[in-house]
Amino acid sequence: MKNENIEHRVRSFQSRISIAACVFIGILIGGAFFFFRRIMDPIRQLKSAADRIAKGDLGARVFLKNGDEIKALADSFNYMSDEINRHIAGLTKQGEELRSIISSMQSGLLVLDRNGKIVLCNESMEKTVQASDITGQFYWAVIKDTAVFELIQRIQITKTSESTEVNLYGRAYQCNAAYVMKNNEIIIVFHDITGIRNLGKMKRDFVSNVSHELRTPLTAIKGRAETLKGVKGIISITCR
Repeated sequence: MKNENIEHRVRSFQSRISIAACVFIGILIGGAFFFFRRIMDPIRQLKSAADRIAKGDLGARVFLKNGDEIKALADSFNYMSDEINRHIAGLTKQGEELRSIISSMQSGLLVLDRNGKIVLCNESMEKTVQASDITGQFYWAVIKDTAVFELIQRIQITKTSESTEVNLYGRAYQCNAAYVMKNNEIIIVFHDITGIRNLGKMKRDFVSNVSHELRTPLTAIKGRAETLKGVKGIISITCR
């Protein structure tokens, strides 16, 4: 009888221990799940916001209510996003200003990469070569002029700056080329000096015409003077 009571108590105690262990394990699992959710949900939000920024949505932000380290991480992420947005906006503004300046240039602008391919040009350059959509083409397919070829080849070898005069499609240009070490690119500016050359020719023609006109009356005067000198000599002989 005593043995049965002891066994009964032992089984009852073991049962209680098992129940307590199950409850404790359940509490642990529930706490772990809650802690996991508490950690993973903000991380998922951060990952989602990072993916949106990577796809170009610079307005993505993460706002958390809890005040732990993850919220501090989210705040740092938001600050980083604001800085990226500000820098990109500044670069975009600078790019627009640069494009506006380039497009408004009266001189033709041409930028070549290390392979001789056109990576940038303006509208004035397209008018100079009488072609459109030349970006992406090789310069020798667009500018068919030996002087320009030789200038670019010299710049590629010497990696310095140089200028020369060239004639394209009946117009004169001051061609200034410079090598950019940082990007291994060549920048060429074509400044139209046709008007200056025509003005110089007009000045030379004017001087030539004026000189001719001045020489003509001087020759006549000299001839008359010699005639008068001869007449004077005849009169002197007659008087004697």
